[in-house]
Amino acid sequence: MQNLKLIIFITWTILLSACGGSDNKVSVKPDTTLNTNDAFEVVLNAHNVPAIAGMHIKQGVISEQFALGQRSAQNTMEVSLSDRWHIGSITKSFTATLAARLIETDVIQWDTQIQDIFNADEYNQKFAEITLIDLLSHTSGIEADVLKVSNWNSYFDSDLPITTQRQIMAKELMNMPGSKIGQFNYSNGGYVVAGAMLERVMATNWETLLEEYVLLPMDINDAQFGAPYDGVELTQPYGHNWKSGNWQAVNPTGKYADNPKVIGPAGTLNMSLNSLQKYAQIHLQGNLGNNDFLTTANFKRLHQEVANTNYALGWAINNKIISHNGSNTMWFAVLAINLSTQTITIAATNAGGSKGDNVTQNIMNTLVQRNGS
Repeated sequence: MQNLKLIIFITWTILLSACGGSDNKVSVKPDTTLNTNDAFEVVLNAHNVPAIAGMHIKQGVISEQFALGQRSAQNTMEVSLSDRWHIGSITKSFTATLAARLIETDVIQWDTQIQDIFNADEYNQKFAEITLIDLLSHTSGIEADVLKVSNWNSYFDSDLPITTQRQIMAKELMNMPGSKIGQFNYSNGGYVVAGAMLERVMATNWETLLEEYVLLPMDINDAQFGAPYDGVELTQPYGHNWKSGNWQAVNPTGKYADNPKVIGPAGTLNMSLNSLQKYAQIHLQGNLGNNDFLTTANFKRLHQEVANTNYALGWAINNKIISHNGSNTMWFAVLAINLSTQTITIAATNAGGSKGDNVTQNIMNTLVQRNGS
């Protein structure tokens, strides 16, 4: 069985693709004469993926949304607007948001260092002064590739408590050579260590913390961890792999339906697009000083570029646009917030690889062009 890994994020317009069917950069030009479903049915058919979904929100009002295609390429069951989609590394901004919430309870600070949380025998001394901000901005130097840890495959079915698993992996990551400290190097490993830090100070697992401090206070009630699944077949979309010229649905209960839970802080969330837009709205309004979920200063800290890296804390930065994409090689999702025009754009598909990359880019561009920003 092939190992899984998270897709590395660069920007919302330049994405690295996973193994998957080549799409030859198909791009359907927006047709403003068609209604929403007809316009995006053209996109779905052109890109040859099982299903797609998208949403555009301007100044708090949903201007366009759709969900089209099949939950499984091997079944005719269609997706719906309430279905959940795996959002991969978009999860990183949720982890950073959790950190900000805990900072406001004064249990940890942005400048808290590894040496403040972990015992001296748990980390290489060169990482002693690495801060929470360093970890969340990919400038910590912590090993980027979590697949390099020993016994990677054992994490897919480990029966150890999840906090124990994260402490074990974090310790190993903090003792690997890693990269140059202070230089941007997109690191899933850094987010595992950040999650382990939050767990250490709170004595509670990251999943519970995220639900208690972020998801439920945001009225996000449908979020889950791992591949979307309700306990009944095909009540949610399945992820897909490209094999022998066809899409093959991946059973969400299978061992390799998602990355192992241990790297959750780096990218294992799934939720409906409506829930994702609730999250985006809170970030947008918080940046404008219009809600008290966090202080305006901490919202701006989350969205502030670090050391000319075009990256903040869980967000890529392009002028007034903050964004992120995510994939576990079987799904692809993109979220972008334009802080200037107060618009939110979301795209998702239950397919990975270059096809997932390409179709979500096409959806994002089409939604923006159809809706004027």
